Amino acid sequence: MAEIATIARPYAEAAFRVAQGKKALAEWLDSLQLLAALVDDSRLRALLDDPKRSKADKQAALASLMADKASAEVQRLVDLLVENGRISAISGELAHQFEQLKLEAESSVDAFVSSAFKLTAAETKSLQAMLESRYGRKVNVSSTVDASLIGGVRIAVGDEVIDASVQGRLASMALTLQR
Repeated sequence: MAEIATIARPYAEAAFRVAQGKKALAEWLDSLQLLAALVDDSRLRALLDDPKRSKADKQAALASLMADKASAEVQRLVDLLVENGRISAISGELAHQFEQLKLEAESSVDAFVSSAFKLTAAETKSLQAMLESRYGRKVNVSSTVDASLIGGVRIAVGDEVIDASVQGRLASMALTLQR
């Protein structure tokens, strides 16, 4: 995994510089995420990994699938990845690293919130304000419902997890009692 990240990094940084210069970070991110999703499809991956297929065939296949959804610069990056034999290995990691660079540049961070019940708009806004105060940057909150939490929330921001759920507290008590 670390090797894939290392290989993807220079591509992500170069793509980010070009996108930033064109003021098209969101469009590039959309295109790279589309590329990752396309390459993740087993049928397309089989074509891309087939050594009997020429690089031109692979480039043409991707170009036709991304035709109206990617700029000429993104298409050139895709062609370069195919030419260098990297498309299957790093497309997902490339999109991920590009997104992280975009978030850093925008001084924002993603927070993934799991709650026992659906959060109201007011609760989400309050949670977002609390997280923005804690992290000192804009926080993009996305939430899901996980009934197994019983109550409360579990928040993941980057590597950090804040577990304020009933399930988490019960697990903590069980560990304490076992000692």
